[in-house]
Order: sequence, then structure tokens, then C-alpha cells
Amino acid sequence: MFIPKLNEEEARFLTLRYLTTAPKNQGTVEEIRHSIQATRQMGDDDLRPNPTRSNAPFWHQIVQNSTDRIIIPRGYVDVISPPPNKIVRLTEGGCRFLKPYVEMFESHPDLATYTFFDNSILEDLFSRNKAIFTKSRIRSSERLCDFIKSKRSAQLISQAMEDQGYAATFLDGLEGTYSSASKDPTDEATFRVRQIRAWRQIRTSFDPITEALADFTSLVNTP
Repeated sequence: MFIPKLNEEEARFLTLRYLTTAPKNQGTVEEIRHSIQATRQMGDDDLRPNPTRSNAPFWHQIVQNSTDRIIIPRGYVDVISPPPNKIVRLTEGGCRFLKPYVEMFESHPDLATYTFFDNSILEDLFSRNKAIFTKSRIRSSERLCDFIKSKRSAQLISQAMEDQGYAATFLDGLEGTYSSASKDPTDEATFRVRQIRAWRQIRTSFDPITEALADFTSLVNTP
């Protein structure tokens, strides 16, 4: 069975989700890793030894990075204890950021986190068509991912492109490519078809923007 590599975006979500139920909403990196290992199946690439990190599996470093980047600078967690025994605690801002993702996964209980968060085929699509995308308002692979996965995000990026059905066009092209390549129910192409169909299903209701705008407004208006 094909399982994509854990990326930092998925690891950040799993880290914050763990902290919502952890005692005092806080935990060490090792506790976060144990939680992720118990709830997320790992693929071969995740389990490969990392020679630069004492041969620990590669996914360990991804989790470490997830506690260092973005969630600390954006205030989603506070650092309660510094490295080497770092402890982080979830903040109200982290809860607000997490809310639409939790609601989306609760509405789609069969959706694996890696199915939603793995962006490999969208990053490849952007790379192959970078010159075309950069002439539009989709100027990065991250923005393309936002455009594809959430209608609300797409409307904010470009209402005109959303109205003209660009997301459906992109997804149709990707699904056609992987459907024709899919021969084995355990292979990557078959997984990609399921992934594309999952993105189609959730994009209308998934709204990470409204909560983020409310959070930004409250920060701006704080004396």
C-alpha cells in the first residue's frame, strides 16, 4: 500500500491536535512523536534511517521541524521549556487555527491526514507549469494547494478563476492522468485517484480562511 511521506504541514496539524488532548495542553517532542506514531501509518520513506540524525527514522526530524517552524513564530504554541528537553503548550491562537481542520476531518472520518496534506502532485503540477501560474494570482505551489483544496481560499486568491472552474479543470487533468496509469489497487496512481476525489469532496465545505481572518483582525485591533 502506498503511503506518502509525512510532511511538515501534516506534522504541524498532528502536533497541534495532540496538544488539544494532552495534560495542560502541553507536551514534549518525544510525546508528540509517540502520539503521531500511534495514529498515523508510516511509509517506507518515513521509516528509512536518517544518517545525519543517528539513524533515527526520517519522520522524527519532520516532527522536530514542525515544533520549530511556523507554529512558534505564529504563536500557535508557547515554549514552556527550551531544548534539549523542549516542551510546547497550545495557545488560543493554535486552537483557532486548528478548528477548521478538525471540523473537516470530523466530517470525513475515513479521510487519512496524509491523503489531505500530501501536496506532491500539486507541487509537481506547479513546477511543470510555473511560467503559466505565475502570470495568474497563483504564484507559488502553496497558493495552488490552497486554491485546489478550499473553495473559500480559491475565492480569496482569485474569484474570477474560481468562477471559471479552474480548480475542477486542474483536478480533471490530474485524475485523468492517474486513472490511466492505475493498474494495481496498492500502487501510487490508485492512491492519487482517491486523493483527488477526496479533495473534490471536501473543497466546498473546507474553510480555513474565515477563522484566520477573524484571528488576524483581533490581533490588529488589540490595543
